[in-house]
Amino acid sequence: MRRRFLPGLLTLALVAGACSDRTLTDPPAAAARVPAALAGTRIGDANSYGVVLDNASGATLDMLLSNADNLEVGWIRFTFRWYLLQPSGPAFDPALLSQYREMIAEARGRGFNVFVTLEGVPAWTHRCTEPGSIYYGRTDVDCGAWQYPPDDANWNAWQMYVAALVGTHFAGYPYDVQAWGIGNEPNSTGFFRVLPGRDVVTEYGKMVAYAANEIHARGGTVVGPDLGQDGAAGYAFLGKVLRGYGSYLDVVSIHQYNTADGTRYDMGVARDSINRWAPGRQLWLTETGETTYSAINEMQQTQHIAGQLDEMQDGIGADWDKTFYFRLQGPIDASHPYSWLVDEATGAQRGYPYDCLQWYAGGFSPTPPLYCVRTAGR
Repeated sequence: MRRRFLPGLLTLALVAGACSDRTLTDPPAAAARVPAALAGTRIGDANSYGVVLDNASGATLDMLLSNADNLEVGWIRFTFRWYLLQPSGPAFDPALLSQYREMIAEARGRGFNVFVTLEGVPAWTHRCTEPGSIYYGRTDVDCGAWQYPPDDANWNAWQMYVAALVGTHFAGYPYDVQAWGIGNEPNSTGFFRVLPGRDVVTEYGKMVAYAANEIHARGGTVVGPDLGQDGAAGYAFLGKVLRGYGSYLDVVSIHQYNTADGTRYDMGVARDSINRWAPGRQLWLTETGETTYSAINEMQQTQHIAGQLDEMQDGIGADWDKTFYFRLQGPIDASHPYSWLVDEATGAQRGYPYDCLQWYAGGFSPTPPLYCVRTAGR
């Protein structure tokens, strides 16, 4: 069991403070940037596995991290939403910032590495009512929607926000973050949109480039684009991102919710894109999972998880470096000591209930988690 960290009273700087306007520079060579702590690639290494958790605090956070302890994964992924952290200007929301710092400190104190996804843009950065803004007077878009990037004159706000996160509020143990992800599924309009006539890859690339300059200046690792699953259109988007902005990324990331064969195919395409446009980068599967509320049963679910693990470690072209399982959370009880359920007591939707998550019986040492050896007890 990892040691638990109990943070004391937090003294927080609530405003980003003085931050000079930085211009984009060429990124350093990627090969020298990925720290050794991120390099767990062998099956059986807990550093190769993580879980995606909802942001939480107090007893709920303790429960989620305890479940992750029992699964013995090495990584936790959280999400920071800019429009919530700075809802009306460059001042941080003090309560939410304190909660986010608590999350990181608790996870780090238990020995986890932390991957934080940055997404969501506050409406004030769009300058909707100001003449000269690209959004001014537009009736064909929801100017205040968090999916749109900042106005052209406000990219410095994004840069200063990232600088404040990595340089002040989440700098130094136990608040340090090992990897920063830029955006979530930017190839989907549900998460990232641009004005008609604007290029989505270019606008997303600006988010990456401005953030990467701040993160790399402090020795951090940049992950992206957390590609959404979208067939050929998704592959084309990934290729354009890597061709134009891959030099700013240390890790290429995609999401894939499918069978082991589907995972192998998608990761193989991603690896081919990396080899062509951004050689040397790691490849992470940053969301995956299947629910038994869909057409599959628990035995099929088990087989798919096992297949993913096999594909991850086979080293034949489609291999990747880390896998993050989505929303494996909820109480562990005596009947299901390794089940992750979401609010089963109230009858609410349970998310992605992986059943009997125990040990992979593959002869590796130490044995990795996230493989159900049987489905008894349901």
